[in-house]
Amino acid sequence: ERDFFEPLHPSFFELTTALAFKYFEEAKVDIAVIETGLGGRLDCTNIIKPILSIITNISFDHVQFLGNTLTAIAWEKAGIIKPGSHAALYCDLPEEARAAVLAHCAKVGVEPNIPDLSALEIKAVTGTGSDFIYKGRSYHVPLIGRHQIYNTLTVLVVSLIMIVGVVLVDMGERRIPVQYAKRMQGRSLYGAKRPKK
Repeated sequence: ERDFFEPLHPSFFELTTALAFKYFEEAKVDIAVIETGLGGRLDCTNIIKPILSIITNISFDHVQFLGNTLTAIAWEKAGIIKPGSHAALYCDLPEEARAAVLAHCAKVGVEPNIPDLSALEIKAVTGTGSDFIYKGRSYHVPLIGRHQIYNTLTVLVVSLIMIVGVVLVDMGERRIPVQYAKRMQGRSLYGAKRPKK
């Protein structure tokens, strides 16, 4: 396949993304979690038809490529949300970023899933993690900071979307496992096979 790629002069990230997609195809993965490299709309990972797109916190990053306003950056990142898929959004997006993502969701006909901050009660944020109650259930996250609670709420929303056939979070335990994955160039590409029954 080298003859195909060399004339295209792909970046390292584009090449490793293509290799990962090829590996996932050969391994016949059921679920692959793909993190964009830069933005979303024009990112090389955005050739897939996702089951679910997740928009995490949005701030001023890569402004030379994505734009110099949160609205422009959010619009680029929202480009991963496609018709017929699901979307989960970080619950504390800056207002202008949130408006841009919601506008994109409306444009492509996707109902966004956003954690309900009115159902959140933060009990403690300490040096060993965070304890909170969400929709009447208690949780502990072994990560520090309010933003980690918000990240966990996003995971809970994702788990409810994906619960059909695949359980991503064991809600019975009420503890969110935190796994660290090896990263290549700061980006994650994961593949998972459904366990044999």
